[in-house]
Order: sequence, then C-alpha cells, then structure tokens
Amino acid sequence: MANAINKVITPTPTANAVPLFDASANLSGNNVIGGFATTVRSFSSNYTLTIASAENQQFTGLAGADQVLLPLTTTLVAGISYTIINNSSGALTVKDSTNTNIIYSIPAAYAVTFICVLNSGATAASWYVAQPFRPVVEGTFVPTFTFSNVGDLSVAYTTQTGFYRQIPTPTGSLVWMYGICQFTPTFSTSSGQARLMLTTPPNNISPSNGYILLADAGGVNFGTGNTYSFLQGAGSTPIFTICAWGSNKAPGSLNLAPANFTTGAAVSLQWEGWYRSY
Repeated sequence: MANAINKVITPTPTANAVPLFDASANLSGNNVIGGFATTVRSFSSNYTLTIASAENQQFTGLAGADQVLLPLTTTLVAGISYTIINNSSGALTVKDSTNTNIIYSIPAAYAVTFICVLNSGATAASWYVAQPFRPVVEGTFVPTFTFSNVGDLSVAYTTQTGFYRQIPTPTGSLVWMYGICQFTPTFSTSSGQARLMLTTPPNNISPSNGYILLADAGGVNFGTGNTYSFLQGAGSTPIFTICAWGSNKAPGSLNLAPANFTTGAAVSLQWEGWYRSY
C-alpha cells in the first residue's frame, strides 16, 4: 500500500517505509531507540524527571544528599518506563515526585528500570522496579585505630585483619563483618572520640543500624558499670566509634576517649556482626 507522499505502509519492517500495526495491534521492528541524557551529580541536588525526559538517564561523578525524582505519575500513562544508569562512584537514591518516598537506592555501576504501573499516587506502589542481579561480594579490609582529634597519636600494630560479606537488598546491603585490631597507642595531646577506620571497606555504614558488639576489648578501661562494648557506625564514612554501655549510662552510651586508654599499653579489639549499609 502507498500513500500520497509515496511511502510504503506495511506491517513488515522495511527501510524508508511507514510502519503499520498488524491485526493484533502489534508493531514490528528491530529496535526502538529511547532518548539518552547524561547528568553530572552535584551535592544536595534534585534531578527531576518529567513526561518529557529521555527514557535513559545516566548519572556520573560523585555527590551526596542528592536524588533522582521520578515523574509525577498523574502525567504518565501506565507502562511508560525510565532506565537510570548509575555510572557514578556512589549509590544514587531514587524517590517519588514529591521527594518523600524512597523507591530504590541504585548502587554504583548498576542500571535499574522503573516502570509506571499506576498513574496516580506518589509511593513505591506506583512503580515497578526491574532490579538487576547483584552478586554477594566478599573481601578484606584493614582496620586502623585513631581519635577524632589525632594530636600526637602514634600507633604500633601487631595485627590488622578484616573480612566482610555483602548481601544485596532492595535498599542497600546487609554486611557481615569480622575484624581484629591489636596495637599499642602512644599519645599525650590527642582528644575526642576513639575510632576504628576501615580501609578498602564494604559499603557506607548506616548510623542507625551500624552497631556491632566487641567480643574482645583487652587493654581498654570502660569505667565502672559499663558491661557492654560495641562499635557504632559514624554515618556515610567508613568509621566506627568505639563505645560502651551499662547501668551508669542507661539508656545512652559512652563514646570512648583517650582517658579510656593507657598510653604505651597494648590494646586488643575483636568483633563480628551484621550491619546495614546504603
């Protein structure tokens, strides 16, 4: 069949032809090429998508407190999709159009497709998330001891061992971690919180869920009434604060400081446990 502009209209894919739906309302072709856009991430930014946004959205760079806002669902037709490619160096949060509900947190080097399944509402129920396969990751890290105000701290290590296993979840990961850090600190002007820092660590540590009990804390003076010692996640950095808890601090906890350590005396810290990362 030809038309007034001398183009063939056919349900069979042909170069320079006008496509025609078949009897079952199907349209055939080799590929439909969606639009592509790239955004460089910046701190505390909202990247707002709309009905007019390209289907494929790539994000590069590294930032924090930034998020992608999916289009307002009332402007969409159910079935429309957006693929977000996180080609940056850190996790990227995707929220609904109101910047209220987290739909998904995309790890670095992953792409996720968001399909609108309900053209109303502003919650995760309006979107289907086609998640990529994310393997369990195992690795090692090196724990080091420090204070938040280092001062003249010098540390001689005898053992620095760390292992982790990272299990993916829809909003981040669950991380099992085991470590031993044995050392002798020498200091006179140091102050602030006592900390363990992880080099080549697993994912960022969630401050609300990153608590791990210490199995061994030899050489540390936790003070009278403190019967438990633990590591607490210090936010989106690979740092654990060394803490104590007991009857004299209930319901709070004590952040250990130089006064809880003896300069020139050996310390042995050992821990094993789970925490949530994002």
